[in-house]
Amino acid sequence: MNTEQNQKVLLEQLEALKKENEQLKKELSILRNENISNRPVSFKEKYAVRILDSLPDMLTVFNQNEVGIEVVSNEETNHVGISNKDFKGMYMREMVPPEAYQNIHSNMRQAVSTGAVSTAHHELDFNGEHHHYENRIFPLDEEYVLIMCRDITERVTTQRQLEVFKSVLDKVSDSILAVSEDGTLVYANKQFIEEYGVTQQMGTQKIYDLPVSMTTKEAWERRLQEIRDNDGTFAYRAAYMRKGEDKERMHQVSTFLIRENNEELTWFFTQDITDVIKKQDELRELNLLLDGILNNIPVYLFVKDPENDFRYLYWNKAFADHSGIPASKAIGHTDYEVFPSHGDAEKFRKDDLELLQTHKRIDMQETYLSANGEARIVQTLKALVPMEGRKPLLIGISWDITNLQNIEQELIKARIKAEQSDRLKSAFLANMSHEIRTPLNAIVGFSQLLPSAETAEEKKLYSGIINQNSDILLQLINDILDLSKIEAGTLEYIKRRMNLGEVCRTIYAVHKERVKEGVTLVFDNEEEDLLMEGDQNRIMQVITNFLTNASKFTYEGEIRFGSQSISDIQKKELYRSIALIHQNVVVLDGTLRDNVSLYESYSDENIKQALIRAGMGDYLNETGLDFTIQESGSNLSGGEKQRIAIARAFLRNTPVMILDEATSSLDSLMAAKIEQTVLQSDTTILNIVHQLKADSLKQYDEILVFSKGAIIERGNYDELIQKDGIFRSLLSVMSA
Repeated sequence: MNTEQNQKVLLEQLEALKKENEQLKKELSILRNENISNRPVSFKEKYAVRILDSLPDMLTVFNQNEVGIEVVSNEETNHVGISNKDFKGMYMREMVPPEAYQNIHSNMRQAVSTGAVSTAHHELDFNGEHHHYENRIFPLDEEYVLIMCRDITERVTTQRQLEVFKSVLDKVSDSILAVSEDGTLVYANKQFIEEYGVTQQMGTQKIYDLPVSMTTKEAWERRLQEIRDNDGTFAYRAAYMRKGEDKERMHQVSTFLIRENNEELTWFFTQDITDVIKKQDELRELNLLLDGILNNIPVYLFVKDPENDFRYLYWNKAFADHSGIPASKAIGHTDYEVFPSHGDAEKFRKDDLELLQTHKRIDMQETYLSANGEARIVQTLKALVPMEGRKPLLIGISWDITNLQNIEQELIKARIKAEQSDRLKSAFLANMSHEIRTPLNAIVGFSQLLPSAETAEEKKLYSGIINQNSDILLQLINDILDLSKIEAGTLEYIKRRMNLGEVCRTIYAVHKERVKEGVTLVFDNEEEDLLMEGDQNRIMQVITNFLTNASKFTYEGEIRFGSQSISDIQKKELYRSIALIHQNVVVLDGTLRDNVSLYESYSDENIKQALIRAGMGDYLNETGLDFTIQESGSNLSGGEKQRIAIARAFLRNTPVMILDEATSSLDSLMAAKIEQTVLQSDTTILNIVHQLKADSLKQYDEILVFSKGAIIERGNYDELIQKDGIFRSLLSVMSA
């Protein structure tokens, strides 16, 4: 029998077997139906179809040869691209890709061989999307197998996202923790687990069993209530120790409360800020140290930002003291805002722009008025400081060289003074030699003539000349001795009660015969007595010197002297001799003219000149002399009232002017200008001050320092500075 005949026989046998198989299936079905019909139907059996249709899984039945028998789930679950109707009779390898088939095939063989459920996974592209599937394979009997195929794409995606999320959280430096309402750890990232010794599985470990800030259940419950009271968001700092360490570290903790399905989940994000705080503290200390250095160095320091209209970024204390402008009013402002009333702002801006353009530092010498009105000379250096990622900053450094300049000037003055002193010394010695030689020659000459005198009258005459010249010589020597005592600072004053009338009568008796011929010495109140307290010898010396000088340079006429009690002087005379400028000025209701003249007869021109000298020239041009001043000067500023009082003093032109804090209401520039005007006048100035200004004090002939109503120091500026006493201490304190 050939091959073709063998194939024909086999096909016929196969066809016969199929028919026999179909017949057996029909008989089996009949038997099953009869069996079912003969027993009661269960709930499961009754609703089996509906239950199967309600499942989201695709349920398929294959025989052990992997031929599709039936899809027992509804059409909606079908995801293989083959309808339920066409499923029957198709092989599994025809339905799925080769890689998926191999996985399902292997697990199906395992389920058939073991009789146990097996699980397989595969992936398919369906409707243009990639899907993940889970297959659970159930052996139904020796012939059929049930495969439950579920689309787990969403679950896989979520799982992968969760894995990525966990991986990211494990890599961050923060410690992250999720805690349920009862304090159970639900999640902890790698950082938290390692640092705080989480030893148990998630879902069993309690937060208050860990070395964190909430060490008891009660502490956890209090913290949870705090978070709830703050709408589920709360931040705080806590100090606790990490695993294996013995020192507490500071942590910044942020919390978020999430409610889902009536359950609370609290997330903790914990950052160790111990090192940050330490660095901040170190930086703060460094800044304080740097600020302390910059605020205590004797130079004026400032920093400007060219990117922000040259606004000040820094302004040290020395600059604030020098300018009278605190740092708070300078930082963040431009020169035009800081110095609105001066013309310096435009100059500063010009220098800044030049520096920014040329990048060449500026080194210059400038003169300014300090906050207390002193003219100070400063050396200024401006330069650019390079900055990364932006324009450079402008830094300015100035230091006061006034003292250096003054020292140079003083050295020059000292040299000139020394040269003058040398010349004066020579002239003094020459003059003293002449002055001493004159009476000494007379004494020697007439002493030699005295023995040869022939008559008593001649002897009397010679003796008188010798006595007279002896007195002159003695006075010269006493004057020289007093001068040396004054220079040495050893001259003493002995105060006691004395009769000035008697002193003057004694002096008159001595000098009335010493005047030249043709000159008469007149003592106006020879018979009067005047009791006073003082050093009698010094007063006699002063009066004698006055009379001696008068006699020496008077060649004809009268020399008059006498005394008068100040109580006898009329108040009107004192008023016309003394002008008082007080800090509390009384202003009258009336015109500007009347307030300056005080209703006395002065020309308008003199009144105007007085106002101009008092710094009210601009005010006068705007108002005129007929301007009406309202009650108590309500339409005048404090400075304007002060200048009216000064104008009154200028107008009266008294021999003596007393200033009692007369410029206290004026700005430093105006005060300095008026004081200079006063000092240039031909007037004796008595200035009472509490604010010491070196440049001003240097111009006065004598300075008196009072304490509790007594004079404790006196002398000119240089003498008091060299004395290094109270005056110098006060000046140093006020200049600091």
